[in-house]
Amino acid sequence: MLSYCGSVPMAALLPGRHVYGDYCARKPELIPFFGAHYDDVRALLERGLPNAPLTPDASFYTAWSNHARDHGAPDEALRNLRLLAGPGAVACVTGQQQVLLTGPLYTTYKIVSVISWSRRLRAWGIPAVPVFWSVSEDSDLAEIDHVFVLDGDAGCRKISVPIFPGKSSGRMAGPLQAMSAIPELGADLAMALRPTERTAALIGELGAAAGAGPWSGWHTRLLYRWFGADGLVVLDESMPALKVASAAVWRLIVDRWPRLHAAVDADREALTRLGYATRLRRRRASVPPFFVRDECCRYPVSYLPNGAYCWEDGRATQSELRVLAEGEPWRLSASVLTRPPLMCALLPAVLYCGGPGELAYHAQLGGAYAALEIPRPVFVPRASITLLSDQARTLCAKLDVAPCDALGAAVDPHRLCARALAARCPLAAPETWTATQHAAVAPLERLAAAVEREDASLAAPLRAVIDHVASRLDTVRRRLERSLATRSEATTRQAGKLCRLLRPQGRLQERLLSPLTYVNEYGWEWIHELLELPEIDTVEHKLVALHARPADRRAPRAARALDCGGGRT
Repeated sequence: MLSYCGSVPMAALLPGRHVYGDYCARKPELIPFFGAHYDDVRALLERGLPNAPLTPDASFYTAWSNHARDHGAPDEALRNLRLLAGPGAVACVTGQQQVLLTGPLYTTYKIVSVISWSRRLRAWGIPAVPVFWSVSEDSDLAEIDHVFVLDGDAGCRKISVPIFPGKSSGRMAGPLQAMSAIPELGADLAMALRPTERTAALIGELGAAAGAGPWSGWHTRLLYRWFGADGLVVLDESMPALKVASAAVWRLIVDRWPRLHAAVDADREALTRLGYATRLRRRRASVPPFFVRDECCRYPVSYLPNGAYCWEDGRATQSELRVLAEGEPWRLSASVLTRPPLMCALLPAVLYCGGPGELAYHAQLGGAYAALEIPRPVFVPRASITLLSDQARTLCAKLDVAPCDALGAAVDPHRLCARALAARCPLAAPETWTATQHAAVAPLERLAAAVEREDASLAAPLRAVIDHVASRLDTVRRRLERSLATRSEATTRQAGKLCRLLRPQGRLQERLLSPLTYVNEYGWEWIHELLELPEIDTVEHKLVALHARPADRRAPRAARALDCGGGRT
């Protein structure tokens, strides 16, 4: 069971001037970098539905359906695949690398958002399908081989698997055989998570999804087990049928990559002039595709002054690279520059759902879409959420701090502790104490000055009274500080724990924690209940309370007393 506990503007959580906040605020100077604003999606669709420029034939969707069926896709997902293969359907797309156990919470929120948007489009009479583009050819293994969970004391525990113990330079994640590490992973999770009645079943679920085959297969099976019933379909970018269908796009990229680079550079310079930091940078002599060798490693391609192209241990001319793109497209792999246009060439994508980091580099891709003559989707911000467990709400109540205020102060435990002490006793705040002393002494100072003008002999007794009042007030202040100090040790511990719950390692939950932390406590239902919350995919950062069900352990009394119902701040 879920409820809102308020919201915080995303701009307050992002450093400096960020493209994300200004795009959401619809700053007119930014809209040209995106082609349209997400508020205009319905109006754009009323003018006409997008078509995939390549329009893959029936064999592509047949292969995709077979791939989905082989990876445990339920009937809801298979029906959506059949719908997408037919006329008039559109795709709502998101994507992510194949991080261990689907990665941090933000991947879950991307999926929830894209499912929510597809339902919204269907309510408008448009057959829409949520699609997850699974980035199986990413070679940054150090980024995907671990997740973080919270233990019983809100400590952040890193869980990792040895995806590839040897040299991993250029090695793609998807083809790796890492299923032998699953038993050890389950044991590590059992040690890290707070034991609940769900822990054993949760670990068994992960093992059941592993099966045989590579890393990408396990990741795909997990997504279908968790989100397939909501209609999500998964497209693995290394699927052979996708590689074959993308040959025409690779030919365009090989022919037009100088125009792509020039357009990206021009957008970066324009954004810099407007005062925004840019995310998408490239090596000076790089070319957009990666070269894939032995179906498991990929290497960057460089352009040489003599007009040739080279990679780790190979070389080709322009014409040879074009022949490679047409005849062996599985030899080429997408970069962050070419992946979005590639997915929109294959799918009738009307929108892409992503977070602040993705939006920052999508701002530089307008020229890439134009150079390849591929329709650009509207960028839609994903949901951004901090989850409030029973424990977090209990601590908010004990510290007498509202959840939204706690989130803002949770970067620093000392700041949160000081805020809590000041809330309990306003005189603990130095500025309040100074004002109180001034209010007590100032009238006596004025009286002493007036009396001294009439009879100077009376000034000294009055000055003694003023000194006595100030001294007694200072004594009371010191005693108050000692009293608070005896209580602050407990307050400091509570503030530190609340910080770890709301901002583990000083970061937003969604950037670090696995959803399994909360699945272990509350089951799987809360993920799907996010879809039922109104305006879940609006652009403010939301605080959502997780409530124990009747069958769960009862929430502490302080948590039940804290009102978290429905309000927005």
